[in-house]
Amino acid sequence: MKIKSLYIKLLLSFLGVLFITEILILGLFIVTAGRNFRNYIDRQSIAKLQIFKEVVQGKINNAPLIPIEQNNDIQELLQTFSNLFDVNLWITAQDNTLLFKTFSAPVNIDPGKLGKYDMLEDGIKLYHLSRRHIKYYAQIPVRTGEKIHTVHIHFHKNHQKKPEVIFLFGLLSIGLIIALLIVPLARIITKRIKQLNQSALEFADGHLGCRTAIKGRDEIAELGNSFNFMADKLEKMIQGNKELTAN
Repeated sequence: MKIKSLYIKLLLSFLGVLFITEILILGLFIVTAGRNFRNYIDRQSIAKLQIFKEVVQGKINNAPLIPIEQNNDIQELLQTFSNLFDVNLWITAQDNTLLFKTFSAPVNIDPGKLGKYDMLEDGIKLYHLSRRHIKYYAQIPVRTGEKIHTVHIHFHKNHQKKPEVIFLFGLLSIGLIIALLIVPLARIITKRIKQLNQSALEFADGHLGCRTAIKGRDEIAELGNSFNFMADKLEKMIQGNKELTAN
């Protein structure tokens, strides 16, 4: 179906350009600022995990002869961290045997099915389980004598607002305001064109004194001036022909 109204065409064109512009801006933000913010969060997470590792390792070093699964200080520490930061914590041996966990539900993370870790520092592996939500999983190696155990951390928070989402809402709000401002602009343009068209129709009907009163210095105003100039020439020509015929 063809759109005949110039007003609708202009409005749709403006909105189309606005939509494409917002998509490009959002993509640029995600690639640049969004990625930088994510890297910043990752660095902060690694720093916190390193501190946590030092605290746990310090507790282990205080009682190196006590197995982790029997070390009450370690278990109390992990339980406190779990409650304080709302994370699931568990410890496994080198053969992946579960030694201790801070929650009653089954462990729902299978390290063997995970892909490549996103960050690795000081032996700590950080995995992003979701890009939509703040959800990550980390493995922290700790040494007990000659053995190396692994402390697992699983953090999942669905309702954390990400910067991309906040930026998108702001971008949509700006787009809506611009769209509302485009409507009267398109009306102004089409109104002047309709005015010029009406003057041309009246002149064609025999109203030789009809002129358009389009003000401004833009192209539409120049077109209106050209129409008035043409109308003056035609009126003089027609009047001259009438006078010649009368004579």
